[in-house]
Amino acid sequence: MKKIIALTAALVMLAGAVSCGKKSATKKDSPTAVSPVFSYNPAYIEMTDSFSRIVSLDINQKSGQILIFGQLDSGSWSGFITDSGFSDHEQFDFTPAEDETVLGAASMGFGKTAVLTSLNNSAVIHVIGSDGTAEKSVQTDIPIDTEESGDFMVNIFSCANGFVIRYGSDPAYFVAENGIAEEINTGGADIFGISADGEGNAVMLLHDSDGEGKISSVNGDSTTDCGKLSSSALAMCRGIGKYSYIAVFTNGLYGLEGSEWVMLSDFSDTPFNALNILDIVTTAENEFAVLIWTDSGTELYLLSERDISALKSKKVIKIAAIPNSGNVPDMVFEYNETHKDGDYHMEIVTYDYQPETGETAAELLKSDIISGNAPDVITYPVDGIDFNGYYMNLFDFMENDPDISQEDFIPNILDSMSVNGKLPYIVPHLEIRTMMAKSKFPFVSENWSYDEFIAAYEAMPDGMSIIGNPEARSMEENFLSFVNIYDFIDYEKAECNFDSPQFAAMLDFVRDNKLGMTYDELVNYDPSLNAMNNYDPIALAENKKLIAGTNISYFQDIWVQSSYFCDDVTFTGRPSLSGNGTFTIPSNYSTSLSIPKNAENPDGAWDFIKFYFSETGYQKHRLSFPILQEHFDKTADHCLENKAGNENLAKLPDDGWVTAVRYTNAELTEYEILEPLTEEELQQYKEFVYTAAGNFVRTDEMTEYIIYDEITEFFNSSKSAEDTAAMIQNRISIYLSETYG
Repeated sequence: MKKIIALTAALVMLAGAVSCGKKSATKKDSPTAVSPVFSYNPAYIEMTDSFSRIVSLDINQKSGQILIFGQLDSGSWSGFITDSGFSDHEQFDFTPAEDETVLGAASMGFGKTAVLTSLNNSAVIHVIGSDGTAEKSVQTDIPIDTEESGDFMVNIFSCANGFVIRYGSDPAYFVAENGIAEEINTGGADIFGISADGEGNAVMLLHDSDGEGKISSVNGDSTTDCGKLSSSALAMCRGIGKYSYIAVFTNGLYGLEGSEWVMLSDFSDTPFNALNILDIVTTAENEFAVLIWTDSGTELYLLSERDISALKSKKVIKIAAIPNSGNVPDMVFEYNETHKDGDYHMEIVTYDYQPETGETAAELLKSDIISGNAPDVITYPVDGIDFNGYYMNLFDFMENDPDISQEDFIPNILDSMSVNGKLPYIVPHLEIRTMMAKSKFPFVSENWSYDEFIAAYEAMPDGMSIIGNPEARSMEENFLSFVNIYDFIDYEKAECNFDSPQFAAMLDFVRDNKLGMTYDELVNYDPSLNAMNNYDPIALAENKKLIAGTNISYFQDIWVQSSYFCDDVTFTGRPSLSGNGTFTIPSNYSTSLSIPKNAENPDGAWDFIKFYFSETGYQKHRLSFPILQEHFDKTADHCLENKAGNENLAKLPDDGWVTAVRYTNAELTEYEILEPLTEEELQQYKEFVYTAAGNFVRTDEMTEYIIYDEITEFFNSSKSAEDTAAMIQNRISIYLSETYG
């Protein structure tokens, strides 16, 4: 299928993001994890090929019948009733009313099925008999607005004398057979998951104010302690054997043994991770069916215990990771799959938040690195560690490696990542942060200083804004999008100069010109007033907006974003002291890879790191700038004309062909197709990336926290810029001395 991609210019600030699973409530860090107990073999269940999407997977606890419910390729809704062999099935069809939205289904007793829908913004339960015919419909008064939040996030569970319904992170309701709904009283505890017990009745995984977990019946008559919890379950079901319940938390598959959650799998042996899982049922002891979502839709897999006898002769290389650790589980899985005849087997060790002590994953990992007890590979940037000799020098591995050397990487990047001539970490993929403006304005200059940036604002013609709708964001956001805070830090010397006049001048610049909202204004802000915000590309062409502060992830970004100006463009970068305001950071698809100096298996660790620079690693992370020259050139070539004989098409490193377009109206409904790049244009873009690679920035969470804390007070008080800069200088100087000195 041909897709159409248009990448609009957007201001990017120094902030992070989190991702959510489809049926999850609000997520925090997940339970404490150790190495997994089992390895599972995933087998795709072909029975589900008839479905375009599956919304529910359930099992009848007494009969063992499994329900698969969803929308068929034909568009109709259907349920398959099968067993744990997933070979034969019985089928029933369900036809909703014209304005009715199908939400999910649950298996009932006696072969019946409950189908949950929303009609007139209220939940309706349809009971389908064992013969596939509709028996009755139960109207409830539970509000469900699918237009506002979509048709996912709604779960139904069958239990004695009724049903349990939960809508997203809202309270759960018990619905009697006559349709009367009553909110379930949890005694103030949060619901972290819902499942069925051995009798088929709904039970809840509760989390109280002290962080304690409990398995509770719906009416609260029966409760069982299950230890500390810090994450809601993405999916949950009854267990078999010594595990009474099974839950998928953000970092793996767990079984409840007595009152303790035991990690069964970190999903490093599957082509998906915990955040992909929507539903799970136990089909046999140590065997599970899981419903997952992918970019192409939903799929069903059977997880069975893997024979690990072949692994006993291999060296186990332990990979440190944190919850939601991006591509690490995928890369571990791919490595193990492609190195079955190799000497090493990769295994993830997840560091996680500790509710008992309040220690974060990063703090625990840092403590293990310093004490010499860390795993063989660190995949997470731990602030301060890489500057203090705790990591091995990766240049030494390259020097002795027949397959990869320093000369294989793009210009400038390894020097920019190195610390005192050593390479303590390597980031396989980059993204660029910069600013762009029309070259024709005399006040626009490449790599402008802070004074030049402020002067450009003062010289703008009437009717022009420095960015699109700056009043639609907080002053803190705008300040951090203008200023590269790392321009004021020298990690190698453990020094900073936030007390410079330029930093104070930028604080005054944002506040004096009211470039953004105060805290009180932000609390009362109606975002619908500025729906287009900074994403309106027409403002650039019509000279209503001076700059696009942008995040460039790959070559098509440069190409498309530059086109919105409809004129020659200057990459101004952010204003800077150094004269190099365009910089690179690790891409969202990448990570930071290091080997601790006390690693038990450094050669195996390097073999895993090297895997990121293999063809498999490249294929996994193509929406970025690879730092390996071979892959960098391959990514660049996708922008050229007539690749694979397709005129006017540029191949985005993704599935299929993509037409690069520039939108030509503010509503983003009209566009024009961009011509592919010429060799000369592409070479200019490559040189731009090479230069940016020489200004690689290693971010630091505590530094960002201190600055945000202080500038928030500044923008919401009468405190002077000089006093604010002095306070930031003092706090960060102490932090740098303690952490990097």
